[in-house]
Amino acid sequence: DHYSGFIESDWVDGFVSYVVAFLERYDSPKWFTPINEPGITARFSARYGMWNDMVASAEGHAQALANVVQANLEAVDLIRNDRNGLWISSEGFDIPVAVSDTPDVVAETARERALGWLVWDLHFGVEPGIAEYFDMVDTRQLDRIRSLSRSDRLVAGLDVYPISVNAIGGERPNWSPRQLIRLAEEEIERWHDRYDQPFWIAETSNLTLPVDQQIPWLEEFSSALGRLRLNGRPVRGMCWYSRGDQFDWQTALVEPSGSVTEVGLFDSKRIARPVANRFQELASGPPDILSP
Repeated sequence: DHYSGFIESDWVDGFVSYVVAFLERYDSPKWFTPINEPGITARFSARYGMWNDMVASAEGHAQALANVVQANLEAVDLIRNDRNGLWISSEGFDIPVAVSDTPDVVAETARERALGWLVWDLHFGVEPGIAEYFDMVDTRQLDRIRSLSRSDRLVAGLDVYPISVNAIGGERPNWSPRQLIRLAEEEIERWHDRYDQPFWIAETSNLTLPVDQQIPWLEEFSSALGRLRLNGRPVRGMCWYSRGDQFDWQTALVEPSGSVTEVGLFDSKRIARPVANRFQELASGPPDILSP
């Protein structure tokens, strides 16, 4: 908290120093998520104006995103030079869906998809579909990011929730869990076509769906992952997030009202919900339990 935010770059050096100290102190960890949800961090802080920087501009967002990605990649580079570690990532996953077929809506949907992919483009060294978005970022920093970009010894984490599906160009339909998962499945295929990386569902839950939809959401998602695996997609697993209920997720943590967000395998009193037993069955079953 002693840094001003993510747009200024001084915190990157501080983060790198922390990683160096961590690696020197602890020699056993092999799996790392240096920065959780780099894209979400930059977006909510410098595009939506809700978190740390409280800035809402394309220029601020581009700079914050470059800084967060660079910090993450600097950490990954340090880890790989120190040990045979794996980068296990976690990142918000956008699913923009055009609800009309007008040219403007189709174009807006494509741009929203390209914006969501920027964080992956930078991490994997793929030319962004909207490269001009980084015109105000120092080219030396972009060159440094390209030199650090990785495409090996990693599992990309996709954080997929019901709220990840974003209706573009009209009112959001009342999609069922099955329809939402089908849309997510299609978007995951697009993502994999672009990046060709192994992936896992690093976070999912019924967020924005009623708590009685937890098991339907889990069942539909596990079936979808089974279909993806049968089609040759390198699915590595799924994590329900979180184990217990959250607080104030309804306001993206902006208003600390203490309201319970019912998304956990266990409720706020640590009592297991039915979905906890079903998730345990899936987790303890054979690898092929993710079947359609």
